[in-house]
Amino acid sequence: MKPMSKYAKKLLWLSVLLGWNGAARAQSTIAPAVDSPDNPEYVNRGVQLGSIKLVPTFDFATEYNDNVYAAPNNGSSDAVFIASPQLRATSSRGNIDFNAFGRMNITRFASLKTENSVAAATSTGVLWRAREGVSLGGDVGYNRLVEDRGDVERLRNPASGPRLTEMLSASMKFRHERGRLRFDLNGLVQKYDALAARDDDRDFTTYSLAAKAGTRITGTTYITATAFVSHRDFRIPDLAGGFSRNSNTYGARAGLDFTSNAFLDGHIGVGVFRFNATAAEIEDHTGLSVDANITYRPRRRTAIVLNAFQGDVATFRLGAAARTDTQVGVTLQQEVRHNLFGSAGLSWLKNEYRTRVNALRTVQAQGRMELLISRQFSTIASVTYAKRTSDNPIEPFERFRANIALRFAV
Repeated sequence: MKPMSKYAKKLLWLSVLLGWNGAARAQSTIAPAVDSPDNPEYVNRGVQLGSIKLVPTFDFATEYNDNVYAAPNNGSSDAVFIASPQLRATSSRGNIDFNAFGRMNITRFASLKTENSVAAATSTGVLWRAREGVSLGGDVGYNRLVEDRGDVERLRNPASGPRLTEMLSASMKFRHERGRLRFDLNGLVQKYDALAARDDDRDFTTYSLAAKAGTRITGTTYITATAFVSHRDFRIPDLAGGFSRNSNTYGARAGLDFTSNAFLDGHIGVGVFRFNATAAEIEDHTGLSVDANITYRPRRRTAIVLNAFQGDVATFRLGAAARTDTQVGVTLQQEVRHNLFGSAGLSWLKNEYRTRVNALRTVQAQGRMELLISRQFSTIASVTYAKRTSDNPIEPFERFRANIALRFAV
């Protein structure tokens, strides 16, 4: 797996009130890892148009945020209103599966109007199952990303509004599985374009390739070896020094993959990465590479999800500073009763710059409850608390958010 840019990592770890699961059961959006029993009266069947299945949903959320700008003190609070339409389409013809997805988040603040924004995401993909154990797929996508004011490299001027970035992406994946052996090849291209002219130095393209080979050691467990390479190509050189900020990252990990297991699934890999910069002004370095996503189900109605990541990320702060992020999170997901779900999570993030002594550490806790009212309606309530610590007096902050949302599905 490639080292992530900070935007891609944000998308992976972002926990939003949107979600979809195509299984014909009452699957919660806040507890998707729970293998709950069938409850036909709460199943969202979508709309069938010939061979195409459409699943439209609409969320409306109201949120209280006690520190919108993630300020170290005297934070500005506000009420936030979020409208989120979403549509997913799927179709299968023979051994080919098609899918398309679109989502928009329209955010409006009661008082802090400069924070109003519109985020969007679209993607379309295809998967060809050439024969048993062999598949080839690909997808293309577009994202309009709105910067979180709690981001490490956020804009600090409240009058400017959050930073907006457009991302274009294309990916491919190949899998060959036969007997005890499995091979995966994944490629990804992402092009980031910050929309404001003042952020031209943030525009870059990343090209990544990862190859994983595994051998089955039990019926559902593979021991794996992964090699990956990533190249970052910045559109313009460093503004102060005029040198190139391009870089290559190489790495390898060994680990385990758990598949088709009712109690344990996911993957874990540990290894090393090597960051090599084009310019001598940027320090090369070697670090620990970690990639883990494990779901443990001690009971059918309970799931514990562990995520962990460590690697280098694209950064723009302090000129061409290199940055390593370490993040660990654990979430408990629970079906309380047939139409009531809960989740509670805790995560820890460390942002460490090669040109700085002090690291930034952020702890976040979150709790959620979801009530499935009917096939068409559900309501979700959540609370989130985050705290960052640092020796730099402008970096720390505390922030509390409470959110309640109503979801409508056809």
